[in-house]
Amino acid sequence: MMKEQLEAIRKSALEAIAGTKAAAELDALRVKYLGKKGELTAVLKLMGSLSAEERPVMGQMANEVRAAVEKAVEAQSAILQKAALEAKLKAETLDVTIPGKEVALGHKHPMYTVLDEIKEIFINMGFEVRMMYEPYALLHYGSRIPYSVLTHSYELLSDLDAMSEDWAFFQADDAFHAAVVQAIGNRFLLQTYEWIQDQNLRFRVMTGQTSAPRLEDTSKEHTRILEACLKKDWSEAASAMKDHLINSKNATFDLLFQKKDTRL
Repeated sequence: MMKEQLEAIRKSALEAIAGTKAAAELDALRVKYLGKKGELTAVLKLMGSLSAEERPVMGQMANEVRAAVEKAVEAQSAILQKAALEAKLKAETLDVTIPGKEVALGHKHPMYTVLDEIKEIFINMGFEVRMMYEPYALLHYGSRIPYSVLTHSYELLSDLDAMSEDWAFFQADDAFHAAVVQAIGNRFLLQTYEWIQDQNLRFRVMTGQTSAPRLEDTSKEHTRILEACLKKDWSEAASAMKDHLINSKNATFDLLFQKKDTRL
């Protein structure tokens, strides 16, 4: 009789434990079968009614049933914990293949748009005037430029490595261009040119930076101009000056308008 009860407890307990889906459900079954008031405990209380021969046999069988139920509870608990962890990880998984949310970019502040337009106007004004003055001055009045000025400018501007600082190069650059315009001998043109040079200085301060490749190109461009001047090839000198001014204008725009990108 007791043997059948123990077998029935083993069978029903193992089947019920294997079918659990949650830790709370599993714990309830553990209490039902192994608790102080559980089914197995209730059967063990009947051990006193057995004969001396039957008691050891039923005791061993009861221990085997308890061990089997405890083992099943432990195994199912591990299964449920693993399933819970997998479900949690799946819920928290970030799908990197999903396109990200597009970030709305702002727009340039109207104040900076106006400032850029103003700078563009002044830069164009300055370089357009210089494009009229300097190639013209070299073509028609280049012979008036003192030879000593040309050789000195050539020594300074053709050897970039000899310059201790960028500003020393700029000073030599400004001095040479001023000498070109002075060759015309027109006071009004010279005053206008001096105003333009002041604007160039302001633009250099506004950018707060210089481009090493541009300095190298500027040195090469001046070398071409001055070599033509020293050969008294004023047509080539004027053409080289025009190319130099175009390149300088483009470089100035690049420095000014890549300096910042202010957006709202």
